Amino acid sequence: MPNWITNELTIDTNAVSKSIKEELKFYVSKDDDGKEGLDFDRVIRMPPSLQITAGGSVEEAMAVIKGDLKFFSERLKWWKGKGSWLEKEGIKTAKALMEHSRKRLSEKELGEGKTAIENLRKYGHKDWYDWCCANWGTKWNASDTHWNDNSVSFLTAWAPPDPVIQKMADETGHAIQNMWFDEGDVEDVHYTTFSPNSGDN
Repeated sequence: MPNWITNELTIDTNAVSKSIKEELKFYVSKDDDGKEGLDFDRVIRMPPSLQITAGGSVEEAMAVIKGDLKFFSERLKWWKGKGSWLEKEGIKTAKALMEHSRKRLSEKELGEGKTAIENLRKYGHKDWYDWCCANWGTKWNASDTHWNDNSVSFLTAWAPPDPVIQKMADETGHAIQNMWFDEGDVEDVHYTTFSPNSGDN
């Protein structure tokens, strides 16, 4: 489980006459329980093809499709001498391990490997995890949103969503302040102000 970051956003009340929920309404969606929360995908949209398995079999499938013998050579070194299944299967070379993987991987896994390669080419990221960390600043969407008239609080994994807040400031034309802290250190509170179209904070 990640460390959770508590974020609390406020907008300068002298600059707006609406509630923060009204000001940010274009970035709100309902969860499965009908609760309205901030939705990072409404701020910075993630391409749908990135919604594939992160890591594991997809990395292996990518290596099979690309014929990446270095990937399998490293795996072979790791498994060797551990009394592993490689000896039982008679696998002694990276090429043999790659062919074993090609037969073992399912059509779905190989399909996701192809998608991951295409995603890398198009978007610079192979899956949702890499893309979210780079574009949202955190691996998951906002959770546990609570609205007040002048503030909204929510949780994120590991880090605050700086790129998302900057984009909201740019699009609303209002400076947004984030007061945030890590669940592991609630006394160390940070304040970051995002000014419209500044690109920095």
